[in-house]
Amino acid sequence: MRTLGKEKEHEHSDEPESPVRLGALLLAEGLVTPAQLEEALRVQRAPAGYAPLGHILIAQRIITGDQLLSVLGRHRRSSKPGDILLESREISRVQLDTALAAQEHLLDGHRRSGQAA
Repeated sequence: MRTLGKEKEHEHSDEPESPVRLGALLLAEGLVTPAQLEEALRVQRAPAGYAPLGHILIAQRIITGDQLLSVLGRHRRSSKPGDILLESREISRVQLDTALAAQEHLLDGHRRSGQAA
């Protein structure tokens, strides 16, 4: 839980604020216990494949979809598709960087030619 003083401290800092993790938000709001969170994170790390933490907690009937959406909405958390693909190990950092460079190249071409992207 952050205090007003901490927020002001970050406003004047040159360092970017680190993102708040979903598990920390759910703990702070009393929606999960530390033991429930640890178990869900253990499941998430399993070799069977990555699943978003919120999906695991819903499947385990610890939180509801509405609770998850409410927390995410209040904290305006969103994930970039590239980050999700990295976390799920579907692509490598090199592949993501290559795709982002190609995307930027295409966007630059559209901008130079006056086309909308």
